[in-house]
Amino acid sequence: VIKTIRKLNREEGLTLIHITHFMEEAVFADRVIVMEAGEIVFQGKPREVFSRVSDLKELRLDVPPVTELAYLLNKEMPNFPKDIMTVEEMVVALCP
Repeated sequence: VIKTIRKLNREEGLTLIHITHFMEEAVFADRVIVMEAGEIVFQGKPREVFSRVSDLKELRLDVPPVTELAYLLNKEMPNFPKDIMTVEEMVVALCP
């Protein structure tokens, strides 16, 4: 389903709204909107939104596991990028 959504967006130029609780799906969006009790809490590009790990946790939301790992590694190694969203990005960051 996700492949079809992305294909329709890329090839047909269709705007699609995808509502999900699976953050691994949301990383491929052009824009993410975080809502709480029917109100927009914050919004932006996935990299901007998911880099707010502590804010998302306060709202009882998850982040992609690789993003959470990057966040935790950044706490121990401040130069480590904390806005990693995919396994491929993590591999590049760990094995430059």
